[in-house]
Amino acid sequence: AITVNIDDDKTVMLLLMIFGSVLSIVIASVVTIKINHEISNRNKIEDELEERVEQRTEELTYMASHDILPTLPNRAVFNEQLQSSIYQAQRYQKCAALLFLDLDGFKSINDNLGHQAGDHVLVEVSNRLREVIRHSDILARVGGDEFTIILNNISREHEATMVCNKII
Repeated sequence: AITVNIDDDKTVMLLLMIFGSVLSIVIASVVTIKINHEISNRNKIEDELEERVEQRTEELTYMASHDILPTLPNRAVFNEQLQSSIYQAQRYQKCAALLFLDLDGFKSINDNLGHQAGDHVLVEVSNRLREVIRHSDILARVGGDEFTIILNNISREHEATMVCNKII
């Protein structure tokens, strides 16, 4: 056991300073640990939020550039693709064909059978058109019942005619 004569004012002051220093170090350590834990939690939350924002941004970007119903590129994307196709055809001395399709009688489907039936028809038409064209070709829905197709990298008119006959 350590015995200290606390009658001496200097000794009391020294003990209080030592005790205060130790207590300050303990408090600072506890606060530092808590702050580091809080920072770690906030970093996790920020990472999760950044991931959610990135995912939502991708979703919104997709929605802005695609027709949601048949999941086809919309008019804006189609226009960009058309410019690219023209450029590529000129650069590589090839041809590109532009097809425009308008569904006959589509309004009567919506009017008589309802929009759900009309939506089903649009999805089915989109699927069937995808089956006819190549992967390198561009299919877009540019209006209610209007579709466009860019046939890329064709060398003769006959190739475009064959695709048109398949579509019909």
